[in-house]
Amino acid sequence: MADTRKIVKVFLASPGDLSDERRAAKIVVDEFNKLWADTLGYHVELVGWEDTVSRYGRPQELINQDLDLCELFIGMMWKKWGTPPSVEGEYTSGFEEEFERSIRKRTQEARPEISLLFKQVAPDLLNDPGDELRKVMVFKERILRAPCESHARQARSRRRSAQDRQGDRHRAVDGNSAACRRDHRVTAVCCGA
Repeated sequence: MADTRKIVKVFLASPGDLSDERRAAKIVVDEFNKLWADTLGYHVELVGWEDTVSRYGRPQELINQDLDLCELFIGMMWKKWGTPPSVEGEYTSGFEEEFERSIRKRTQEARPEISLLFKQVAPDLLNDPGDELRKVMVFKERILRAPCESHARQARSRRRSAQDRQGDRHRAVDGNSAACRRDHRVTAVCCGA
């Protein structure tokens, strides 16, 4: 039994259409803490937009303050993209702002770890997805197909070196590989209903 516990803050990001999954995550975290926190010396604190205490200021900025304290970002998406966090802002949903903020922070500070979960959408909804689901689909495609910048830099560097030595042209490393996403601690998983 550990004498002290390290608190691991986990931010759970999602639009409102995954309320059952958010409740399930809370139950799992509470059960983990009850069964294992003393033994392992780790206590998981699940943080989400519903936990942010209302104060003066832009609501999303208050949520972002909580997000900045977390060591792990878990994003969940299904059919809804979410609500714009402000009228004049650059983000089309609170989820988008939270994700992009986490990516920037990860680039600068090597944290938080980032995982994304995509709940499976019924095939009949894909025929005419509507605006909300279309935004989710575009985001998912961007994540799963986006080139990995560090691998692209390495490939460019190798190409320049090879061209300098031999004039050869080498193909860039495919940034779509699972290894690439693992290197940057962005894990994307598609889940069944």
